[in-house]
Amino acid sequence: MRRLFFLLFLLLTPGFVKAAETYYVATTGSNSNCTTIQTQGTPALTINFAAACMSAAGTDTVEIAAGTYGEALSYLNIASGTSYTDANTIKAASGATVIIRPTTPNNTTGAYISTGDSYIKFQDLIFDGDNADPGDAGSFTG
Repeated sequence: MRRLFFLLFLLLTPGFVKAAETYYVATTGSNSNCTTIQTQGTPALTINFAAACMSAAGTDTVEIAAGTYGEALSYLNIASGTSYTDANTIKAASGATVIIRPTTPNNTTGAYISTGDSYIKFQDLIFDGDNADPGDAGSFTG
């Protein structure tokens, strides 16, 4: 009985369960550290930097302000969630038009997701493959 109460205490005590975090990105941001980009007033400059802050436990969100982002999203920077209900999410801010377009010709497409990367949600983003390597266009493998 003691063990049951102790287990319930651990599960219900704040701090033992990771709270979902939101990380913000804007074309005017700065890639300083994961703590400062948790407010809209001090966003990250790149999606990859903010995505690297997400937890593998899932339920974190990267919210991106309107603009065109000259980068390719890499599976090396995006933590997978643990299930569909605990997925990490990368999304456009409400009402924002977000375009992800690699700046270098023959670069990887807008997002490169590989084997083992599960439970990542992309929401309301435009992936522009204009400069993508033709072999990587629409590159989701695994």
